[in-house]
Amino acid sequence: MLLRTFSTDILKAKNTFALWLTILGAGFVPAIMFLIVYNRPIVLTLKTGNAWHQYFELAYRSSVPFFLPLFVVLIVSLVVQTEHKSNTWKHLLTLPVPKHEIYISKILLILSLLILCYLLFVIFLLAGGVLLGLIHPQLKLLSQVPDFEFIAKMGVKLWVSALAIVAIHYWLCIRVKNQILPIGIGLVGIISTLILGLFWKNIVYFPWAFLMLTNEYKAQAGFLLNHELRSILYFVVIACLGYFDFSKWYKA
Repeated sequence: MLLRTFSTDILKAKNTFALWLTILGAGFVPAIMFLIVYNRPIVLTLKTGNAWHQYFELAYRSSVPFFLPLFVVLIVSLVVQTEHKSNTWKHLLTLPVPKHEIYISKILLILSLLILCYLLFVIFLLAGGVLLGLIHPQLKLLSQVPDFEFIAKMGVKLWVSALAIVAIHYWLCIRVKNQILPIGIGLVGIISTLILGLFWKNIVYFPWAFLMLTNEYKAQAGFLLNHELRSILYFVVIACLGYFDFSKWYKA
């Protein structure tokens, strides 16, 4: 039944801007990267080493601190707002489907869209890199191989780091019909992260900073860092509290 509910949510997402935002969001930074390197190829020749690694490093630095957290906030809002706009929560709760399946299905959809976004992000970057290698042979992008292990590892770590924000905004968006408030809270969290940066010692407990911290310390030893494990803990606790609230507050 959960798979059937999940399939229904996927069909709903096809008719919303959530899917288009996933595609456009994944392509935004690669498009900017292509234009930057196309006009100033020197940005990839300033340092020695694998040009692909520098290319992806620059892309992560450009997207992770601000665009990725904002994308997560917007995707959560769009997925949940579909039910608020259509006023279909009551209809869903009258169906012979357990509440926990409705709740979990939408979380799975959001997490799946994040995975899809990263996969498209990587594909767009690779396509842009190959094209740049043809245009600017001196970059040596065609003679070198991307570090796919590093790319896959970063994908997992960024996905894990986003879990805390997903849980927080999922609960907020279910509770609040007006999507401006959850988005506003997300923007405050993101801007606070950018202002405080790494100067506030307690930034490691701030959920909206986890993505930035993963990007900042991606070269450190170990697979999951402390703040990434903390993100998983936040996700489990907040998602459980959100479900308890959802099951008690929403009535058919």
